[in-house]
Amino acid sequence: MKTEMLPTTIGALYRMSGGMDMNPPYQRPSGVWTIVQKQNLMDSILSGYDIPKFYLHRKSDKSLAVVDGKQRISAIVDFIDNKFPLGDFKVVEPWNKPTSSPMKGDYYQDFTQRWKTEFISSVVHVAEILLDSEPAEEERIIRNIFLRLNSGTPVSWEHLSKVKDQITALEVQA
Repeated sequence: MKTEMLPTTIGALYRMSGGMDMNPPYQRPSGVWTIVQKQNLMDSILSGYDIPKFYLHRKSDKSLAVVDGKQRISAIVDFIDNKFPLGDFKVVEPWNKPTSSPMKGDYYQDFTQRWKTEFISSVVHVAEILLDSEPAEEERIIRNIFLRLNSGTPVSWEHLSKVKDQITALEVQA
C-alpha cells in the first residue's frame, strides 16, 4: 500500500468530484450533514482554518472512490453550486484577505470575484491511497481503512456545549 499526500485546492477538488465514486459500498448515505454543519465547514474554509484531510482510493482502473470526506466534499460541491448560503460568517483574521467579505445569507454566486478566488484557491489535503492488490483484497484493505478512520469516539454534546459556553464567555470579555 502506498499513500500519497496531495495538497489540492477547493476548486480542483470540486472539479475532481464529478468523476469520483461518492457512493462505494462502505460509505454512509448522502445528506447526513445538516445545513449548519455545511455552513460551519464553509466558514472554516473561508477563515483559513485547517480542515481534516480527504482520503481517496485510486482504483486499478484509475478512477477515484471517496474513503473519507464524502460529507465535506458534498458540502463544498453544494455550496459552489449555490444550494445553501453562509451561516453566521465573519472573517476571523482579516489580514491577508480581500475586502468586502461575504456575509451571513450570501451564496457563493454573491461573492465578489476576489472572494470566489480566495475560496476556490484554499488548499486542502488529499491522501490518495494506491494499492497493488487483487480487487477483493483491495476492497478488504479499503474497508479496513474506512473503519479505522471512522471508529473514533464522538465528542459528547455536553462537552461541545461546555466549549461553546466558554467561547461565549471569552467573547463577552473582549
